[in-house]
Amino acid sequence: MRFSVIIPAYRSDETLAACLQGFHLQRYADYELILVDSSPNDRCRSIAERYGVHLIRSEKRLWMHQARAVGIAASQGEILVFTDPDCVPAPDWLEQIDEAARAGHRLIGGAIACFPGGYWTYVAHQAKFWLWQPGRPPRVYDRPPFDSLATANLAIDRDWYKILDGLDQKFVAADTLLCFHSSAQGVMPYFQSTAVVHHIHVNVTLATLVRERWQRGQDYFRMRRAFKKWPSAVRLVFLLGWLFLVLRTLYWQGMQAWRTRTIGLFAKTWPWLLVCNSAWMLGQTWAALQSEHRSAE
Repeated sequence: MRFSVIIPAYRSDETLAACLQGFHLQRYADYELILVDSSPNDRCRSIAERYGVHLIRSEKRLWMHQARAVGIAASQGEILVFTDPDCVPAPDWLEQIDEAARAGHRLIGGAIACFPGGYWTYVAHQAKFWLWQPGRPPRVYDRPPFDSLATANLAIDRDWYKILDGLDQKFVAADTLLCFHSSAQGVMPYFQSTAVVHHIHVNVTLATLVRERWQRGQDYFRMRRAFKKWPSAVRLVFLLGWLFLVLRTLYWQGMQAWRTRTIGLFAKTWPWLLVCNSAWMLGQTWAALQSEHRSAE
């Protein structure tokens, strides 16, 4: 078996059928598809049975990386491939990943496109996935903080995954942490921009988006501090410089929009991206203060 594709699911019935239909249309055949479902109802199971995928049911609620660990334990492929139940792979998705793997890359990420079109869906997509937009040539990600990939579209050699000790279940940003560990050991993430999944955004509101960015900012700070062993004084960087960090991220997003020919959409949505970036950075600042408080105790 060449690939093991692993998808975690929890109350994902609104988008799961579209996701699995994308696999039904794959032109590449040498793979297994494992769905790990911990939903409290049978809706995902009935969809999975309709498409004939390998379904693993858990009565216990599993967080995303816990579910992936369960899927990995049941898998057989040489290369582990991760995506989400709200992502629809392009018909040549696995072909493009295979091309990068045969070129010698052991940690591969693909592009994440926005679906459906619309103002708020674009704001959400740009805030979350701006680093992995389609439209740029394939390349090695070798410059921090751009040396990260997302489990919405990520593939890794099984043996290399074991060497890196896998996805740390303590962090939502475990995919980024995995990339940091890989880079530290000399294997840089490779962005195969032609391997595309379309991320389905549902029920997007500014309130839910800001809340998600606030929570992810906290998780990201804790992950970075665990990786870097940052000193306590790092909180001053966020307290005194968070506005600069917010504007720097907006600049990076604008440059990426220019390179991917989406600058027109960026020009229309940048004020709300600034709000989302502020929530992200304030989340990191809050986590820095909380970590200092716990250290003092």
